[in-house]
Amino acid sequence: MSNLWNLRQEYVELGDALVETRGEVTPEIQALMDKADTNTIATVFSLQDVREQLKDYAEICKKRADEFYDKATRYLAAEKKLKQIQIDALAISGRKSIANGAHKMTLQPTPLKIEVVSREEIPNRYLNVSLTVTMDEYQKIKELGITPIKAKTEENKKLLAEDYKRDNIEVSGVEYTTDVTIRVT
Repeated sequence: MSNLWNLRQEYVELGDALVETRGEVTPEIQALMDKADTNTIATVFSLQDVREQLKDYAEICKKRADEFYDKATRYLAAEKKLKQIQIDALAISGRKSIANGAHKMTLQPTPLKIEVVSREEIPNRYLNVSLTVTMDEYQKIKELGITPIKAKTEENKKLLAEDYKRDNIEVSGVEYTTDVTIRVT
């Protein structure tokens, strides 16, 4: 493969020679043109070979990455199953915690998870609305109740969780879940 910088230099020299002869193709210029053309063809095809090799290497890497991703997924799934066996074994034994000198394992509840199953059933008290309005509209909204340019409604999961934890209030349209995990120290 010819050097790309040399190829560029050949075209610069060819251009300079054509300027000197005011575009006339002399035998020397024809020789420069033939040399540059031959080197261009060689370079282009050589680069194509390198590109194809790089594509092949990339494909090999992708396949290996997929293999490693699949292995990692299987390892994590196995780890999750083993963790569940530990949790089940401790729960069945009635123990909350065990230790052996190297590890201490303690059952602890996971944080409360709020999942909205039907927004329409949730009372307005548990919904937040974000408005996009101009400053003029904002000033008038207190007085006149102007319709906003854009309104976005979101559930107030923090309030839903607070009411559930404090007063055990379950709101329709919401599922409350918590689980047990094992903490290793």
